[in-house]
Amino acid sequence: MEADSEKRGRGRPSVFPKEMYQLVPNVGRRQAQNRLYMSMVTAGIHDRYEGDPRLSYLVPDPESWSGVKVSVLAELGRLRPLMADGDFWETVEWLLETRPNVKRAVTALRAMRTGDTPEGTTDGLEDAIVAAIVRYLETHRTASVFDVIAALDIVRWRYSEAFSETAE
Repeated sequence: MEADSEKRGRGRPSVFPKEMYQLVPNVGRRQAQNRLYMSMVTAGIHDRYEGDPRLSYLVPDPESWSGVKVSVLAELGRLRPLMADGDFWETVEWLLETRPNVKRAVTALRAMRTGDTPEGTTDGLEDAIVAAIVRYLETHRTASVFDVIAALDIVRWRYSEAFSETAE
């Protein structure tokens, strides 16, 4: 039989060494974990996007850090060691471009981390389309809102044709 000192305690196992939790005093263990994970990515994101107005999505006030999206940054911190640099920064770009609400962002980031694919939704498709349009307009400055509407009409027509053919 195991000695009492070898038994694992009850509850969720600790992710960080005990000393790390002392860096985040006066909060519970789960909140401390979130803040520690968040700290793993905030400096890099801040350095890379300093002066970029899109950063306000994650950190509305960089001076006081009030309104910071702790849950989103914590999920990014959990995801960071699992991703190649390019993939990580592409994910951050996606967040800054699409600006999903916190629940949607956390769901998508957790799915990336755990390998669970979230169910496709109209909102998710809308976010992806808007992000694609934003990226296109950033690189094709002469495109107008009329070009976007015309392209969306063509896509709508093509998909309605494709779906009507498969239904027959």
